[in-house]
Amino acid sequence: MTFPWRCGRVLALAALVFTLVAGTGAWLAARSTLVPADDPAVTVSPTRRATPPLHRMLYTWTKPKERIATAKQRLIVRCMATHGFIYTPAPLAHEDEVPHPTPFGLERAAPLVPSPVGSLPPERPRGEAFSQALYGDQDKRVSAHGARLRISRPATGCLAHADRRLLGDRQVRWLHVRIRLAEGEEESRRRLDRDPVFQAANVRWRRCMAKIADIRAEDPVQLLASLSRNTDIPSHPAVRADLRCKNATGYLSSAYARLSAIQQQWLEENPDVPRERTALLMRQDVIAREVLQHR
Repeated sequence: MTFPWRCGRVLALAALVFTLVAGTGAWLAARSTLVPADDPAVTVSPTRRATPPLHRMLYTWTKPKERIATAKQRLIVRCMATHGFIYTPAPLAHEDEVPHPTPFGLERAAPLVPSPVGSLPPERPRGEAFSQALYGDQDKRVSAHGARLRISRPATGCLAHADRRLLGDRQVRWLHVRIRLAEGEEESRRRLDRDPVFQAANVRWRRCMAKIADIRAEDPVQLLASLSRNTDIPSHPAVRADLRCKNATGYLSSAYARLSAIQQQWLEENPDVPRERTALLMRQDVIAREVLQHR
């Protein structure tokens, strides 16, 4: 069985809405409703896989990040009240609700239900005055850009007020750090494709797929990209073969270990990024504690 390849790789790119709202940053990932996985064909066997360092920075939900997000919501609520509005923020995600990227295709047979990582539901229309108070003048923005990405935030309104309270005059620097981390993740994934150890893992996977299912695909990402939108993921033969071969060849352990090493190399080449991230995160956490102490 041969599957057509579709253009482009299915990579989990950062959902910067989550970066700005919840303080974690993230690439676009799929949230899934999991199915029972007692059959070895429907999930990859648990292994002690390395967690890439950029993934930890971007996606791991920590107590400081939770405090910052909670304080930010409280600041927005207070600000909106001064304008005469009741603002009810969406509940914060718990650790097990924060989707993590899966840069090597499927890791379990679960139906794909894409949604932006950690983003809040759309604000219920409350009229022009409510939007003006919350978002400010949309012609006035704070922006930052990197080599490939550019993001912006409101410069006025209650969202901007909360940002300024937590970051002071370092708002643009924080946006820039988030962009650098996102671009570092993207660059690391490109480097991984040239890594001999990772290439050897793909060769083992391809041989396994050809042997057990007569499927010809370059790698698990291209296999996933070849499936149609209405594919029944849990029962599809290609998916089950993919997961069997990942188990049999130790594919994910090898892939994550090499990605971790390459991301660490990127961080060592760009030491200002994690250093500045730590400093700005600590600053926000200090302010967040102050905000949360005063109800």
